[in-house]
Amino acid sequence: VKLVTLSKCDIDADLPIIVDIPKDCATLKHEITISDESVLKTDDKNPLLLHPLKKGKATVRVTLSNGVYDEKTITVSDYKSAKISNFKILNQFPSLPTGCEVVSLTSVLNHYGFDVSMNTMVEDYMPKMEHNYFSVSPNDYFYGLPYSYEQGMGCYPGCIVKTAHNYFKDKNVTDYVAVDISGGSVKDVFNYIKSGVPVITWVTSGFTYPNVEGRWTVDGETFTWYEREHCLVTTGYNENNNTVTVSDDAGGYTYTVSLSKFKEVFESMDSMAVVILKK
Repeated sequence: VKLVTLSKCDIDADLPIIVDIPKDCATLKHEITISDESVLKTDDKNPLLLHPLKKGKATVRVTLSNGVYDEKTITVSDYKSAKISNFKILNQFPSLPTGCEVVSLTSVLNHYGFDVSMNTMVEDYMPKMEHNYFSVSPNDYFYGLPYSYEQGMGCYPGCIVKTAHNYFKDKNVTDYVAVDISGGSVKDVFNYIKSGVPVITWVTSGFTYPNVEGRWTVDGETFTWYEREHCLVTTGYNENNNTVTVSDDAGGYTYTVSLSKFKEVFESMDSMAVVILKK
């Protein structure tokens, strides 16, 4: 069994955990315990969500019914800034003008040492729907082809998670997992960065306000598409000077935006984000 979570957590942000149990394991029953519940406490309804309560350290342990366990010590503090050094963002231009999502993913995979190109990720691993876009979910498929503005539209976190999983499965990678962390706050994004995890983040080009471009329903689920939808990688923040550092594949640049603008755009677009975690 593997307990997948972060080593650092802010006192203002909840921390999800993943219990990774092999499919051929004889038991799936497990118990989660915390060494100091005055520092960290499990959610009353969701035992895979931890609430930080005060500064300190606590060890989280998951134990299977056969006694096998894994544990991780988590430091809770009031982190005001963090930055991932040596992160290199790929440039989506000119080859993938509408492929910002898969370019962001490829940049993160490269950061973790995986030698793969963005074009290979598109061709071999990303699910694509070339016709009848709106008959499927943007979490399942990339709408169109990312080779031109006329051919492609984009995708949402679920599709990027599938793309990463397809790559990991093909390469027999078992010690990394892609996780959709959508729905959280900006503080939740910062939690990952302080543990050295770059965050694939949905915003808009130029951080313009995300006006609604269209809505449609697939199998009872309604999706909203935003004007100038864009995906990049968030790699740093500094609450002391109210800035967020982003590595933007639209040109391959790293720069800062104001925390207030980042928060407005990110949360207005349903707080969509994906991370790659090492087990």
